[in-house]
Amino acid sequence: MSPSPYRFANIQEIKYLNVEITTKCSLRCPMCPRTVFPEHVNLRHEMPLSFLKNLAVGPGLKKIYLCGANGEPTQHSRFHDVIRTLHQETDAQINFHTHGCFRTENWWAELLEIMRPTDHIIFSIDGLEDTNHLYRINSNWAQIERAARMAANKVLTTWKYIVFKHNEHQIEEAVSTARAWGFTWFSLKKSDRWNDAYRPEGAGDDWMIDLRPSTEFYSDSSIDPNVNYSIKNKFNSAGNFAL
Repeated sequence: MSPSPYRFANIQEIKYLNVEITTKCSLRCPMCPRTVFPEHVNLRHEMPLSFLKNLAVGPGLKKIYLCGANGEPTQHSRFHDVIRTLHQETDAQINFHTHGCFRTENWWAELLEIMRPTDHIIFSIDGLEDTNHLYRINSNWAQIERAARMAANKVLTTWKYIVFKHNEHQIEEAVSTARAWGFTWFSLKKSDRWNDAYRPEGAGDDWMIDLRPSTEFYSDSSIDPNVNYSIKNKFNSAGNFAL
């Protein structure tokens, strides 16, 4: 019998780990699995702290990601304790994605006291005040701004912006807003979940812009000059965002 081409990973050797801690989310994004296939998603599940305490990760772990495929991490009922537990179990950087809504100022203040300055919060904000809610249904702009400004003073932050037909004209203004709010990075993303209602005129590549004054802008990948992307004129020939 030939050996199997697959093997189980030794958790002691893992450097990057993603954990989905809950399937709860109060948004109704049209192409999220929770919206498209609600019958296949346990919409009220959350991971017990005991599981996190028993991860037994190794000293080589560099980053933990709390990026839900089905849920919003901050809607875990014991999210503060989740962060505390992970800090107790590992020195790895904690990264989590959030829509930035439905938590109070005091809740964010307590969380940011628990987090380390090197931890990283990625805010999923797909547009500005007049467009973000068109995809991020049920989102609240005032709550997003408050949370983002608070976080930017304490930890590393990224504004992750998915390009849609209804927001591609606002990219430059969003970058300026991200800089004004104190974000560390601005990330421009494409999505494989588009349909005709949301598809932008051109599906460009992913970009990352460093908003800190002492660093240069950079991109994750280049734009094909032979493709007529509607957003490509936002970038100069060196692959940098044209501000």
